[in-house]
Amino acid sequence: MVKSIFLKPFLIALALMIAIAVIFYQQIRTLTADWLLTDKSGQPTLVDSDLGSIKEVRLLDPSVSIAKVAVTNLSVISHQGSVATIGMTLSSSSPETRYPNLRIFLRSGDRVVRTIELKPTEYGHGATLRSEKIQVPITLRLGETGFTAQAYYENAEGQS
Repeated sequence: MVKSIFLKPFLIALALMIAIAVIFYQQIRTLTADWLLTDKSGQPTLVDSDLGSIKEVRLLDPSVSIAKVAVTNLSVISHQGSVATIGMTLSSSSPETRYPNLRIFLRSGDRVVRTIELKPTEYGHGATLRSEKIQVPITLRLGETGFTAQAYYENAEGQS
């Protein structure tokens, strides 16, 4: 008799918890995943203190917002008179069919004295971008002794 007094409410409570779990499965799954998977090192995180500094939110085309492009292996390939041909390797995981704009910062000592901007139509490249060596001829001015470069997609500043 005592057993049935506790068994019936226990089974009813268990049935209610199962029903709630089935109804709210997606929400429970999301909450527990966020709680259990706390290792998000290297991931940008927006915290409450950042909200006041947000001035604008832009929605980008998905092919642009996932764009990851890098410039490596900067070198001077040839130098004749005031014309230098510089080389660099562009690497991108996505999008492969879209080439980035280039910014070439010409330096004199420790400071940037001139910036050259090139659209994808202004430099030679292949059809798809995974990892490609690019060559760009530059006319140097007096005092320009070095350079750095940045690749970026027009609507996704901050990529390099």
